[in-house]
Order: sequence, then structure tokens, then C-alpha cells
Amino acid sequence: MLDRVPARNGRIGSQLSDDGTVRLIVKNDGLFKNFLRRFTHIPVPEVTTIDLDLYGSFVWGAIDGRKAIGEIGALMKDEFGAEVEPLYERLCWYVKILRNNGFVDLLRQREA
Repeated sequence: MLDRVPARNGRIGSQLSDDGTVRLIVKNDGLFKNFLRRFTHIPVPEVTTIDLDLYGSFVWGAIDGRKAIGEIGALMKDEFGAEVEPLYERLCWYVKILRNNGFVDLLRQREA
């Protein structure tokens, strides 16, 4: 897993908050959501925002489609030290959550 390379989904926007954290901006524009908006009384917002914490913001900023998860972990260790331990277990879990929600894709393992 540490050799996999996460790449951001181009449909997910982001903006930097004043406190240095990241806010993800997800457009709610699927066929089903458009149907709900048009034909029901169920309120469906145009966009959903997700505020990341300090660590999540750091990871989001490091995801560039070139760095492997292991490299992102090394950067986190340099930045935050022992406060992010157990680092690689937490980082892999977080990247899986990002992938499962469609925020990132995991590219093939990098070749040695």
C-alpha cells in the first residue's frame, strides 16, 4: 500500500482556509441528485463542503499524483514528528477513506 500513488479526483475542488486547513468542495450533480432536486421536496444542496483537520489538510496538499503514500508519510513524520504515530496505519486508513468517497484514485505501484 505504501508504494501506491494517490491522485486527486479532478472533480473535487478545494480551498485553503484562513487557519491553514483545507475545505473540500464536492458538487452534487449526479443524475439521481438532479432528479431529487427537480421532482421531490427533498433538499439537495448544489455543493457539499468538507473541512479537513490539520493532518488531513497536510495529506491533501501532498497528494499530487507523483508521491507514493510512503513518501507522504515521510513528509508527515518530518512535519509533525511523533504526534502522528502510528503514522503509516493511520495514513493508509485515511487514504482508503478518500478513495472510497471518490476524492482520490490510487494509481499503480511505482516501479523500483
